[in-house]
Amino acid sequence: FYRAVSVTGVRNSDEFNNGANPPFTRSDSVDVCAQGYNVMATATVGSPGSSEVYQTTGGTSIASPIVCGAVAIIRSVYPCLSATEASDLLIQTATDIESVGTNSTYAGKIGKRIDVYAAMQVANPCLTVGIENSDNNAMDITIYPNPSQGDITIALTQTGAWQIKVLDALGRQVLTQRFSGKRLTLSGLETGLYVAELSNENAVFSRRFSIVD
Repeated sequence: FYRAVSVTGVRNSDEFNNGANPPFTRSDSVDVCAQGYNVMATATVGSPGSSEVYQTTGGTSIASPIVCGAVAIIRSVYPCLSATEASDLLIQTATDIESVGTNSTYAGKIGKRIDVYAAMQVANPCLTVGIENSDNNAMDITIYPNPSQGDITIALTQTGAWQIKVLDALGRQVLTQRFSGKRLTLSGLETGLYVAELSNENAVFSRRFSIVD
């Protein structure tokens, strides 16, 4: 299961401009935006005997590789994350720019502007996975489907009285509840990357999961 991230471009002022040069696209399926105007890039000019030069260019074809590079940076810092989880983290920590300039005209159609620094400020998700219980006997926990487009089921190999806390990518608690047995289904979570922390009087376990569109 892979996430396709839909990208558009904005100017370095965070303003969206759907002019002919550069041509930025807009759609209610857009996840994020990145700078796509006045970006220095390599180019080949002249024919015959073309020469390689640096020049400024723009468009969504420039914004898209910037987003790819941002996901690569996140995975280099948090190698435990899959490509889908890194993409979810980038989307979840992006900045709302609909109040900038005339962007409100395109509300819901340009996504949020990526913010790699914000993504780097979240609690390290690689430190919240695979915690063993106090007697050093690891318990098997399965979360499926993962990623999910709706409900998430958590299955444990040990029955008992459990408490679950669900944290989003910013470390905010979005759900807490108690349950008995060894299976629980969660519903109604928004798109994003989450950590489920399960605990009882003897153990604490954490696992990541994603909700995708």
